[in-house]
This record gives sequence, C-alpha cells and structure tokens, in this order.
Amino acid sequence: MSVCVSSLLRFITVAIFYIELASCNVDKYVKYLDPEALAEIKASSSVPVAIKVDPLGCERAPGLCRPLNEFWEAAASVFPKRIFRLSCAEQQDICDNVGLSPIKTPKGREPMFVFWVDGEFVFYDESYNPYDIFEYIIDEVLPRSAREGGRNIAVAYDAIESYTSRTSTLRKAENLLNRKNFLKAFPILNEYIEKYPDHMNPLLATINAAVALDKYDYALQLVERARKQEPNNAFLMARMGAVHQSFERCDKALPFFEMAMQVDQDSQEGVDKENWEEFMESKEICEVQMKMQNSGSVGGVASNEDEVNVLIDELGNALEESDLD
Repeated sequence: MSVCVSSLLRFITVAIFYIELASCNVDKYVKYLDPEALAEIKASSSVPVAIKVDPLGCERAPGLCRPLNEFWEAAASVFPKRIFRLSCAEQQDICDNVGLSPIKTPKGREPMFVFWVDGEFVFYDESYNPYDIFEYIIDEVLPRSAREGGRNIAVAYDAIESYTSRTSTLRKAENLLNRKNFLKAFPILNEYIEKYPDHMNPLLATINAAVALDKYDYALQLVERARKQEPNNAFLMARMGAVHQSFERCDKALPFFEMAMQVDQDSQEGVDKENWEEFMESKEICEVQMKMQNSGSVGGVASNEDEVNVLIDELGNALEESDLD
C-alpha cells in the first residue's frame, strides 16, 4: 500500500509541476543571463551556477536548443536561482566578450553547457545526454544545499525520460531514412509531428521522407507549416526551393533561393555552411536547367547547338559537384 501511495504522491507532484509550467512563461525557473545577472555571478566565486548557452542559429531549425528547454526548466526547478540560459541571438554582446565560449559568438546547431565554479567558467565537453548533464551538475557543480526545490527532482528525471523517449523514436526513424526505407520511416515521423507539432527537426525529416516518396504537395504543406513558425528562417526558405527543385519545378524554386540569399547568413536566421553549399548547388542546377529550357525554339528544337552543349556541360558539372542522387 505504501508503494502505491508513494507513486500516487509522485504522480500528483509531477502533474502539478507540469500544470504550473504550462500556465506560465517557459523560463519560470530558469534565470535569464543578462548583464546584471552576469555581474552578480562573477561577484561571487563561491556560488556555482550552470548556464545553457544557445549559439546563434541554435534556437531555430535545424538547431537543437529548443527541445532541451523543457529539461533545463525542470532542472532549474530543483536548483532555483542557480540555472541560467543565455541566448546569443538576444545577448550577442555577452557571447562576444565574456568568455563563455572558446570561440567568439558561437554559431551552430547544438547548445553548450558552461559552469561557474571556483571563480571561473568551465566548459562541459562530455556527453550531451540530459541524464549525463544533470548527473554532472548534481555530482560536480551544485552542492546538495542548493537544492531548494529538491522535491522536484522527480520532475527533472521525468523530463529527461520524456526527452530520451522522443529522441529514441526519432533515432529509429533516422536509421530508417539512412537505409532509404522511407515507407517505414514516414508513418513514424508523421505520427510524431502530429503529437509534437512545434518540434521543427522532426518536421524537416518528414519533409525529406515525403520528397523521397514523391509526395510533392504534402512536402510543400509541411515546409509552409514550418515557415509559419519561423518565417524569417533562411534555411526554411532555401528548403522550400530545394523541394521544388527535387520535383523539377525550378521556376518555383529559384525565387525561394533568392529570398534566402537576402538574409544575413551571419545572423540568427542564417544558414550553416554545410547546408548553404548544398542549397547553392541546387540553385545552380536550377539556373542551368532554366537556361536550357529558354534556349530552345518553338517545338523545343535547340536554336543554337553549341550553346545547348555548353549548358549540358554546365548541368553535368553542377550535378557532379552536388550530393544529390
């Protein structure tokens, strides 16, 4: 009986926490690292804190920062006033000058975890599994006396379990995609994005599966769905172009590539180098294909054979340089 009562109490505690979390701002427990908070931290070498640093680009697709926010908020409920988050998109001056990162204004898809211990910043470079991060904080960073919200430790482990369960599902789908088993991956991903409509990277994976299965209209719907969430994201603009290009609709693809090129690629909304190169290869292929279409006369007969041969060579070179199948 006591086990049942204990389980029930734990369930009620967790349920109440998530009701509170749903009814308030995302960062109810996590403290926002602004200049004032940073000055307070550095003024005391004896008070350790944990900081989640979100680099430029990490808070929007295809970045990985947002999916970890629920876990970070739950961790902060255990250690109130000791858990911080720094957005390099919003506080670039801090990211530039404070030394929270080995590089100036970090940009990338993954968050960084930094700890203020004994008067200096320590960079965490081990496993990025939330369980390992939380255990490291408990064992190496924050003392037991800092657990003002210790009763919520079960909530933190529940958030870790939830994250692990989601990523396990996505890993299964990713393995199927890597093996080009799109038919099996597609329903898994489709079910996931209906359950978690705000999770952008699974949405992008579903777009890839839809393209591979020749679901042109559905792929476009999904990209539009993503763009409604992040309308200024150059990656999503270019991804829309790439979907059109995959179905040989270059007339529709090129405007999206051009739109993406108008975005400052060094900003939060820019595209990382690897994806940018791939998108520009798709754009180049489209440009050559459009030239070839425009070079023909009535009836599709080439008006200038030498010109067409040059364009064919250009298209061959573009395809050879790209990773497109």
